[in-house]
Amino acid sequence: MKNKVNKFIKKGTDNLGKSRFNSVEMIMILIMGLLSGILVSTIFKTTLNGTTDNSSNEIISVYNNLKEKYYGDIDEEALEQAAIAGMLSILGDEYSEYLSSYESSDFNDKLNGEFVGLGVQIRKVGESAPVVTEVYDNSPAAKAGLMVGDLLLKVNGEDISTLSLSEVVDKIKNKKENITLEVQREDETIVLEATTGDVVITSVEQEIIEGEQKKIGYAKLSLFAKNSASQLALAFDSFDKAGVNSVILDLRDNPGGHLDVAEEILNMFLDDTKILYQIKGKDNTEKVYSSKGEKRNYNLVILVNESSASASELISASLKEGYGAILVGTTTYGKGTVQQTMSLEDGSMIKYTTNTWLTPNGNSINEVGITPDYIIEQTDGDNQLAKAIEILDVN
Repeated sequence: MKNKVNKFIKKGTDNLGKSRFNSVEMIMILIMGLLSGILVSTIFKTTLNGTTDNSSNEIISVYNNLKEKYYGDIDEEALEQAAIAGMLSILGDEYSEYLSSYESSDFNDKLNGEFVGLGVQIRKVGESAPVVTEVYDNSPAAKAGLMVGDLLLKVNGEDISTLSLSEVVDKIKNKKENITLEVQREDETIVLEATTGDVVITSVEQEIIEGEQKKIGYAKLSLFAKNSASQLALAFDSFDKAGVNSVILDLRDNPGGHLDVAEEILNMFLDDTKILYQIKGKDNTEKVYSSKGEKRNYNLVILVNESSASASELISASLKEGYGAILVGTTTYGKGTVQQTMSLEDGSMIKYTTNTWLTPNGNSINEVGITPDYIIEQTDGDNQLAKAIEILDVN
């Protein structure tokens, strides 16, 4: 058991890409459901240098007894995964969780902003065939005609309807090749030809809006992926070339993402005398300042709603307090915490909270959210966007 735990750990990284797992001790909780639904949970410690304490010996003894004497088969890998999931669940933190290899891959793809594959998200419920839940724009899947709601039945003639999600993903990802897909669309079975390849997730949509008195730049940022800051910079460059100095940054329904990407975006606006945010750990609070460089000079309105969370809130609070941005919409989600990720050898991942963040002025938005300057409930038509245009068109 001890060796299997050590083998299961691959590496630890936080959301700034720095290694954090230099400690020799890992606390785990072993959770196993037995027969009539009795839940046995035991806390144990195992150290990476091979030594154990009394509680470790006890849990290893229990593990070995179960392995040798339990009347049924025991899936050791599932037992390890349950131990890790149990450790995180006992924290009582909704943002600390265990992600399977498929969930981890999907999580990383979104935050990386690019990958090699078909360019879809799929979901599987029970024994049913995997269903397509999202098709990325300009992806091989989109070019082949794959649609949301399609059921994936076969890849290159092989029945995949009964495979696990991870096994299905292995068939359509991380390689460039021609593949034949058989899908069920409503009552019809369709054969599609696709060529898997590079998929770039576009997180920025842009346009120039003609107001009554001036042109207004509009940029919608859907996620803080690794390539989001560069995509947003290109949008701002196009606004500058068009002579636009009034901009709407739409962060509605943006759940967050990489903290360092949020910093990159803030550095486009705030000079090096400004605090971007404050990061609060167990023992101290650190102020994070902007870097030197050329800054954007815009009249800025930020659109937010109840689904604007995490990095979206950090951007909104920082630009409100340090740049004079005006917020329009509804109160934001209220996620003022920072998570770190740790990858495991089987491709799965754990994600857990390490810090809270504060606004430049030292305010916490956690479980409270940010109240906009103009509270506008969304109705038929985009009245929030209309209000943002109205504000900028007269300033």
